[in-house]
Amino acid sequence: LLTGFAMGLPPLWNIETGQSGFGIFGLMEQGSNNGRGVIPAPPTAWTRIYAGWEIPQAVSRDQLNLPARGNGNLVKVIINDSEYFLIENRVNWIHDDVSIDSIRWQLYNEDKVINDDDARFPPYIEIVIDSVDITRDMNGVITAVPNYDLGLPASGLLIWHIDEELITQNIGSNQINADNTQKGVALEEADGAQDIGFESIFMFTDPSSGLFADMWYQGNPERDRLYPELKGLPLQFGPYTHPDTRSNSGATTFIQFSAIGEPEDTMSFTVENLLFPDELPDSTLNMRFSIDLDNDGIDELIGGSSHLWWSHQDTVKPVPFYDLLGSQYELVAVGNNLPGYCGLGLAEIQTDSLIVSLFRFNPTTELVESLWSWKLKADNDFRIIGSTNGDTIFIEMFDMSYSLTADELLGVEIELASQSIGNFTNLLNPAADNEYYLSNNFLIKSHSNGGDQWFYAPEMAVISFAVADLDGDSYSELLVLDEAGNLIGLNHNLSSLPGFPIALNGQGNIFIRNLTGSESPEIVVQNTVGEILVLNSSGQEIYRLANPFSDKIQILTNFRGRSSIISQSTVWMFDSLEVENGNQWNLKYGNRNNSLMVQTNIPPVPRSAGLFDPQRTYSYPNPARGDNIKFRIFVKEAIAVNIRIFDLAGLFVDELTIDTPVKFEANEVLWNVAQLESGIYFANIEVKGASKSSNKILKIGVIH
Repeated sequence: LLTGFAMGLPPLWNIETGQSGFGIFGLMEQGSNNGRGVIPAPPTAWTRIYAGWEIPQAVSRDQLNLPARGNGNLVKVIINDSEYFLIENRVNWIHDDVSIDSIRWQLYNEDKVINDDDARFPPYIEIVIDSVDITRDMNGVITAVPNYDLGLPASGLLIWHIDEELITQNIGSNQINADNTQKGVALEEADGAQDIGFESIFMFTDPSSGLFADMWYQGNPERDRLYPELKGLPLQFGPYTHPDTRSNSGATTFIQFSAIGEPEDTMSFTVENLLFPDELPDSTLNMRFSIDLDNDGIDELIGGSSHLWWSHQDTVKPVPFYDLLGSQYELVAVGNNLPGYCGLGLAEIQTDSLIVSLFRFNPTTELVESLWSWKLKADNDFRIIGSTNGDTIFIEMFDMSYSLTADELLGVEIELASQSIGNFTNLLNPAADNEYYLSNNFLIKSHSNGGDQWFYAPEMAVISFAVADLDGDSYSELLVLDEAGNLIGLNHNLSSLPGFPIALNGQGNIFIRNLTGSESPEIVVQNTVGEILVLNSSGQEIYRLANPFSDKIQILTNFRGRSSIISQSTVWMFDSLEVENGNQWNLKYGNRNNSLMVQTNIPPVPRSAGLFDPQRTYSYPNPARGDNIKFRIFVKEAIAVNIRIFDLAGLFVDELTIDTPVKFEANEVLWNVAQLESGIYFANIEVKGASKSSNKILKIGVIH
């Protein structure tokens, strides 16, 4: 241990309380006393990397035969930007399948046959001297041992969970493993009980220092005792085992180590990710788009950093076809509704210019060829839009719109509304025949039958947005990610969806697609640490996926017959889906043409009779501890809503109205209670039809 300190190796236990970090399995811990101090454990896999003695072999999917600990015999499996697993094979045998402890037990049992009542259990040091090829000085002091793993309690794999972010935060104060629940260098214990460093109640065998059962090998008796139904089956460590392969934040990795073999000088096991294709992830790819270039009904992948490449899906083998001018570029599909034709549009920034090009796959040469290119004076803020029925590419930037074809360049100035709202984009809601416009701080709902309704929402500084029919009512809902990272859900009359907003620490774009085969599509968004959140249509988390390189989601699409999430470096493949109903928001701007349109094939939902739904009519928050309460009324055939509010004595307090409620949708109205005294109030909600009315009484609490 002192030698380790002298070499600058950090301690890996709690130096204030003495609590163990990983016990006997490493030098800078209790392992310094292995073999009665004669055979101290080697430094951990992480310590050896930290000292610069070893470089691990990074793998994501492989069938491995891992030799015993030695230079180069260390495997690394990436979890995310700061976390990874280290796997090593540790062998404590003097010779084949014989350890110091096994010799002691053998001699004891042999002596027991002769001296049943007075059998001798030989001392540890005696076996070391007699059976191990040790080196001693002239005074008989042991100075070297041929293998310092001899002091371990068993042979097998050690699987380390390393968190470099925790290490960086705590190495200066020597607190890398001070917190037992969040260790920088943690051992995944095969016996299923993460008990190293915790207080033990066992009288004879103390698991808090580490046991033979903490090592991974087929036939581990404690593992078999924990899972008797799995005895004899191949040993696994994965997303559904205990311990599991989650990140320290709880994100699911879907990494699985399987077919872990018996202890050997070379141990076999398989590592894979259950959602990744065989050849991914690959951080060099920079995948950005998918499009059916060759018109075979299957999308090709498009990506690149210094140059654009394309690849078939069956195996990701990039074929370069264009040298990029810079790192900032956008791609779009062009003419994809024309039979036998699909072009690829490119817009890339070069200094103060925007270069727009059109490419097409040549089936004869099997090459992606350039058809034409235009150069525009531009800044970085632009959107490229592809025509679905021709080879025209549209460019929107600031107050200008350009229509680009092979024959002509036409610039058309857009007339903005008299009240400046900055750059805005259009969202089409086909079911409700309405359009939504979003700007940095505005939501505008435009009715096709005339007249605009303007909604100012300063709390909704928009990062991104998406539209789809989340509840299957044939009306589209709007999702907005604000600058605070909250996911806001609005129905088509801009009332909040139940369960929203959700504090996600979200960033980037929102995507919507049916990934799991459920009745409704899932919502996909990333948080600020790069994890991918998959939510159901009600906003409840289904998956939180660890992202190996924390890169951005680019597109949701079909990949090898499965609905998938594609980021810059990898693909998460979910369920196989046979039916596509168009109810999806697959890219930043909705679809491959960047047209911000949702075109669903969802049939209209039959409408039940009545004026409103009392079960979906309520107030919130209730009781109110702030200044405002919202009344939420699910309107059916009603043409007006009147809310009269009374105090506990029956005296009139206030009146609210919704003069033109949206039918078959939740409608909301805000009631300000800042000036009211604390107490109980009653609201009589009267819903009026053409010839009749109905009502519901709500009890409301106000607490100041």
